[in-house]
Amino acid sequence: MAEKVQENEVFKTATPAAEATTHYLNELTNSRDLQEVIETQVSILKRFEKTNETLWRANSLCEVRYEAIHGDFRKHIATLVEAKNSLESIFKRIRMLKRVVKAKYPEAYAACEVVYTPPDDDEEERPASSPTD
Repeated sequence: MAEKVQENEVFKTATPAAEATTHYLNELTNSRDLQEVIETQVSILKRFEKTNETLWRANSLCEVRYEAIHGDFRKHIATLVEAKNSLESIFKRIRMLKRVVKAKYPEAYAACEVVYTPPDDDEEERPASSPTD
């Protein structure tokens, strides 16, 4: 409390230079200009709040849609993995049947190979050539 009394005494006993500086600073600030600055800041704040609300709504909508799409993608991935496994199993059985037929009927298998030469199983499919090739 003693400090507050001392501060009040300091303000009461201000020097003429301090009073002149305070007066000069008060003259520099125009209350109309300050009011315009405050109004502009309030206007900008309202626009930012509206923008923030719009972005929040868009984010919420995107989150809901993402969850729905994410579930669909998981289902599609599971379907593709299942299809891949099924195809691998089918091709494995086809290769096994080809070996059995080749071992059991070598002449007929050789005759069929002359007419139709199947691609190598290890060879990857090549992309279709473009008309400019």
